[in-house]
Amino acid sequence: MTKTSIFLVVLAVAAIMPDNMFVNGAIPPIKQDSFKEFHIVKNVDDSQEVTLDSHTCQFTYRAMNSAHGELWRIEMQHDHGQYTCIIEDQDKNPPHASFLGFSAHLVGAKDNTLLMHEVWNHQGVLLESDGYIEEGNSVRSDSHWNLGGLSRIVIKGRILLDLVEDLDRDGSFVEIGSDRGEGSTAFLWSLSSQLGSDFFSVDFSQEGYENARRVCSECAHRELGEQFLKENFPNLSNFGRVSFAYLDNYDWIWAGEHPDSYKHVYPTMISDHDLSQYKFKMRKEYEQQGLTLNNQKSQEAHLEQAKVVDRLCTDRCIILFDDTFQIGGGRYSGKGGAALRYLLEGNRFEVIMQSSPSAPSYDGFVMVRKLAVSDEGGPEPRPQSEADANGSSARDSVPQLQLLSPGDRSGVSCCAAQVVVEMTGAVQDWHTLVVYVDYLETFRKIDWSEEQMRGTGEKVKFEVFYDERKHKDKPVTVSFHIVMPCAEV
Repeated sequence: MTKTSIFLVVLAVAAIMPDNMFVNGAIPPIKQDSFKEFHIVKNVDDSQEVTLDSHTCQFTYRAMNSAHGELWRIEMQHDHGQYTCIIEDQDKNPPHASFLGFSAHLVGAKDNTLLMHEVWNHQGVLLESDGYIEEGNSVRSDSHWNLGGLSRIVIKGRILLDLVEDLDRDGSFVEIGSDRGEGSTAFLWSLSSQLGSDFFSVDFSQEGYENARRVCSECAHRELGEQFLKENFPNLSNFGRVSFAYLDNYDWIWAGEHPDSYKHVYPTMISDHDLSQYKFKMRKEYEQQGLTLNNQKSQEAHLEQAKVVDRLCTDRCIILFDDTFQIGGGRYSGKGGAALRYLLEGNRFEVIMQSSPSAPSYDGFVMVRKLAVSDEGGPEPRPQSEADANGSSARDSVPQLQLLSPGDRSGVSCCAAQVVVEMTGAVQDWHTLVVYVDYLETFRKIDWSEEQMRGTGEKVKFEVFYDERKHKDKPVTVSFHIVMPCAEV
């Protein structure tokens, strides 16, 4: 997948800097708002987003046949560390657009929660949990029955503004994997400059190198990340140490992407054409460098880079991995899976932020910080997970999954169906339920109640939307997978 704004939001700390704190006037002042307008097209699934100071608000929706091109506006506003996203219908006169479903996300809200949210209809009535629910950093529809009069959505959150106080000032910023247009290079360069640090953006591809050069000129380096860290960084850095590292290189192949042809068969966050062309082009670039594009090589590269960064770390350095997600047992998969296992061993690093366990794996990220050595000789031991506390019996348990509904078409209404399954015997932080709809991962659950171990079971509910035209002759495919960490090797 293309890199998203996940990294930018979770590290979005520059907002607390005074507007006049620039380096040779190169850093632009922080904007106070950003917006875009768009039209609602009938029978179209769409997603609109707006970014302010590298913070992103996203509005995703499914329009009904009654939509007729209504003009909407999405706007982000910044005021003293709080970011407000307003999504509003600009056509005040009826008929109004109707939606089968919607979700509004403030990616990176502090503690993964919103400060407030409001959902209004066209009669000026503030809806009180009527057809929608708040979940973490988002508000989304719970059903499609009450969305015909949707007029205005407001979500507000406090972005993570405290990390800047924890960043060491005696190290360099390093980005391995220059951005492809999402702004990571520009943001890190801006932040490092405001903190008086130097910054290096490294990419093996010509495209990534040229992108970085356009942003910060001499900060760009075309090289393998691990090679740069070992051979060139010590001579180029003003500090010889790393205070912040963003490791997001060596592409990861997701479910739904055919690993041989790199033809994208199922829809994800970008168009089929763009993704297939991107992966095909990247495969060629990897081959030109004598590299193989697969997930094992991706983890090996990030592990090697993490080992070098570990040796170069300042006392409290921070490392951020994109495209990395929890799989239970305190373990991770994705790009940083192997690297995190190395860094977290011996309590040398701690996880200070990560994506929600229920977030799709392609939205995953993990941020870790080096632990300071205490006077007693080391950090406090980590608390045991439920799986560790219950020993091998918990880990060896075999969860049972039963589909409760829909058993037939009685639970299916126009364009949506609520799916209910019951999971029995799952262990907290050990078993993960992963749901695919038409072979695209849409839902994950890793948090389980205590009743699981007593065999009571836990009901899991989620909605599946479908296109009656697309699925007229071919039903929606919903598959369930129970995964658990691999055994120790």
